[in-house]
Amino acid sequence: MKIFLTTLLFASSASAITPVDSAAMLKSGQWEVGVFSPLRFGLSDKLELRLHPLTALVSPHFALRFEHGELHGGTLVGEWGLGVPTYGMRMLQGDAAGTLFPNDHEIPWMVTPRAGMVWSKGNDKRMYTLRADLTLGVAFTQPERSVSRTGAGWLDLLFAPASDGYRARLGGIYDRSLSERLRGRTSVDIYATGNPDNPLMVLGRQVFDFGMFKGKDGRWNRLGFGVAWLNSQSHALGGGRSNDYMPVIDLVF
Repeated sequence: MKIFLTTLLFASSASAITPVDSAAMLKSGQWEVGVFSPLRFGLSDKLELRLHPLTALVSPHFALRFEHGELHGGTLVGEWGLGVPTYGMRMLQGDAAGTLFPNDHEIPWMVTPRAGMVWSKGNDKRMYTLRADLTLGVAFTQPERSVSRTGAGWLDLLFAPASDGYRARLGGIYDRSLSERLRGRTSVDIYATGNPDNPLMVLGRQVFDFGMFKGKDGRWNRLGFGVAWLNSQSHALGGGRSNDYMPVIDLVF
């Protein structure tokens, strides 16, 4: 058993587990998907398709990531995406307890275009990433934008483009190798939204990625685990800010 565990954790291989959530793109024909992470597919060496399979059926969406080239010693990529959240939001509409959107609020057909940039610099040992993006809610008929979701800070952030008009993000990631099969990833993102009651949110995450075994193309299949922290005004009292915590776990193949 001791020999088996030692082999599992420290067996030598051609490459260590690579950084994630960086500007690095998959090669043509490569793909990966997680339980919560998006499906990624390399359309070419410089063009990548992304979407979330679990939500795509009720909320169709996609994003294209394309490489611009080098900038200040790092890699710069652009992102363009589009979503149609109307049907998914209507499934969560009602007057019963636990529904997110009341029936007296109009949820029109709308699209959520998204544009962003990601810049990364470093190597397999240490990687620095900066990212910025903007997602808009463009309705075909103008709905009442403010939808109250008291005490639901995570949902305020998720639905901000559709319910409040926009969501803008500016953030960074520090990713470092701890061993051949283990990486640590620290990220902080600042979000601005169109919700006047909750216009600014800060999301921090500390995640560790463990390489379980390698696929046919030599890349590691990963188990991610950690914690996320959200600072917002979602359910604060007396004008203060509240803090919410949520465990993070994901399997990426």
